[in-house]
Amino acid sequence: SSASDADLCAGIAAMQGRTAASVAREVRGDRDGYAVAYVRKPIKGTVLGIDIETTGTAPERGYIINVGWETMELASDSAPQDGEAVFCGLPEDPYKQTGVPLEHIHHINWGMVEGKPPFREDAALQERLLKLMKKHPIMAHNAAFEDSWFTLHLAGYAEARRAGKIVVIDSRDICRKLDGEVNALPRESAPAALENWARRRGTLVEGEVERHLGLDDTDLMLRTVQAEMNRKSMFAK
Repeated sequence: SSASDADLCAGIAAMQGRTAASVAREVRGDRDGYAVAYVRKPIKGTVLGIDIETTGTAPERGYIINVGWETMELASDSAPQDGEAVFCGLPEDPYKQTGVPLEHIHHINWGMVEGKPPFREDAALQERLLKLMKKHPIMAHNAAFEDSWFTLHLAGYAEARRAGKIVVIDSRDICRKLDGEVNALPRESAPAALENWARRRGTLVEGEVERHLGLDDTDLMLRTVQAEMNRKSMFAK
């Protein structure tokens, strides 16, 4: 799944300090028009980078087991700050015996989540996240994934989203629209995957691999978005 046209317009508008309607008028439903819209006005403000690790792809059947976030000012020389990561629990039955699903990807084992409150039951964590999300636009790589999980698992998120109090920016769309190399590379090589984009931008050095842990991936995403925007001189002076 990918971000809707309404979300793309709202995300661009949030980074450029203008209305989503003005972006929509420029784009007029033309998917290629977004590449122009991203660079039309200077980028500024602060975003909340966020990434989750889960037990599967379906939010109605799974659990969020790790969430990492940090903020970053959208500027040419800023650094991500106030990074935090939280592990969230799973029911003992069956996971204590079977192990954590998708451990081969995120390397989160039972010992890392044992005794931790499940995301859905951690009211303090939910409250903190919702407050941050209302304060800053959220940026995530393939943001439709995070959005679908938060809609079901984060109390108050769906209502705030409908009310326009939460804006979601998809960094994968930024990659696809701004990085000309994406269309030149074979699709099966997943050129818009965070790890591959980061390699091209030099934010992931040779020999390093993407960690697939919330905070590490958030940090890598924010620095890669910044590198791409610097290449296009997109930041407000």
